[in-house]
Amino acid sequence: MGKLEQYDTVADRKGLGERWNVYRVRRRLRHTEWLVVPYMMIAVVAYVLLKTPLLYVPVLAALAVGTVVGLRRIPPRTGIRLILVYENGLLFVHTNAYPVTLLWEDVEASRQVYEQSDVKFRSGGIESTTKYGHLTIWPSDGKPPIVLMHVLRQSELASTIEEEIRPRLFESLNAALDANGEVPVGPVAVTRTGIRFPAADKDRPPVLLDWSQLKETRISPTSDVLLRFQRQTGAPKGPSSFVVSVPNAAVFRDFIEETRGLAE
Repeated sequence: MGKLEQYDTVADRKGLGERWNVYRVRRRLRHTEWLVVPYMMIAVVAYVLLKTPLLYVPVLAALAVGTVVGLRRIPPRTGIRLILVYENGLLFVHTNAYPVTLLWEDVEASRQVYEQSDVKFRSGGIESTTKYGHLTIWPSDGKPPIVLMHVLRQSELASTIEEEIRPRLFESLNAALDANGEVPVGPVAVTRTGIRFPAADKDRPPVLLDWSQLKETRISPTSDVLLRFQRQTGAPKGPSSFVVSVPNAAVFRDFIEETRGLAE
């Protein structure tokens, strides 16, 4: 029995159902690790010029390392190294621990932050700082969030998770709107008639911008919801744009659009 079949056995005991997909974790090489390339080239050139049998070992080692460098992926030494997606949930394979399972119904929220790279110019040259993208999953039982980094095809995994929990999230948002007349998200609140914002002056009442003033809702590169408004004569003065940091930004954006559509 192979490793995947063993994980399938664990998943079957937990009621996860049929396996859909497998996602592997591979760390990308830092720019300093690319220094192995010149050494590999020197070894190959030396072998070609000298044709010494003693150079077989370093040449083969250099080629092996070069292959890894070329792929720019090496597995992690610790932490989660494999994520298996099943019909009813997820299974996480740790390097030195028993697999952990999580049913879709036990996922409270998820959020993907995309990879970004910052390049700074200094007198000594160029300093490059890379911020790798990560995917955070919040269990509904109050346990610490699961943070995934360097997942191959991470966006595909994030989309699958969001699509599986979307119906339940929509249901909870609409239930909160029916019960309370509003859905608070950070400093703003979505109501039947529009979006309410805190006033610039804390001594003043909140500002309610109705749906006619909402010009655009979209997802920002940082996985936030960007709200843009158009000013109207005689309407309350509010922000021209506002960023809402929220997990499952696409679900929240669609909830805003659906609520506005029902009101119009």
